Amino acid sequence: MAWTTWLAMFAMWAGRHNHHQESVMSVTTIGLDLAKSVFQAHGVDAAGYLALKRRIRRPDLLAFFEALPPSLVGMEACSSAHHWARELIELGHDVRLIPPQYAKPYVNRNKTDAADAESICEAVGRPNMRFVPIKSRESQGLLTLHRVPTDDEINRIIAMVRAKVEHPFRVLKRQFGRVKTRYRGLPKNRAQLFTLFALGNLFLVRRRLMT
Repeated sequence: MAWTTWLAMFAMWAGRHNHHQESVMSVTTIGLDLAKSVFQAHGVDAAGYLALKRRIRRPDLLAFFEALPPSLVGMEACSSAHHWARELIELGHDVRLIPPQYAKPYVNRNKTDAADAESICEAVGRPNMRFVPIKSRESQGLLTLHRVPTDDEINRIIAMVRAKVEHPFRVLKRQFGRVKTRYRGLPKNRAQLFTLFALGNLFLVRRRLMT
């Protein structure tokens, strides 16, 4: 009796496993929510029915997509999306990057990783959806070089920070008859900072002290 029970349970498990494998292999469109460690995938078949819904660890992502048939994969455009798009294209998938503001209207419930993946899957299949071009490694490298500030830009940033730091002290010094403002960095001017704040507090309560 026990032997037949175990046999029936194994047959049920095998049937569910085979059905799951068949549904995964029938997927045609996948929405992938990118993350730092654990990704969320939501896939549908050609009829629009749910074919897969899975959390995938970062080291297992490429192996997971390598086992799938070529599919339409949608991702939100972000800093790491171009890298993963290039990797999935090499595996034979058709990858599209969606601006986040275009995928947001398709979220049907509270914002979670599963809901985001489902909304991306829904948005990527829209015929009038606008996509972000996928950048090559060379293009991203050039953009990174362009973002490195030059000496003039660094000096301009330092001047902006210096002006923001010196302005309130200049006002306080002028109230007490001091005009020249020196800037040696906050660690070196710590004593002067405390003195200026003390003078500022005395200036605010001067009327109380005079009565």
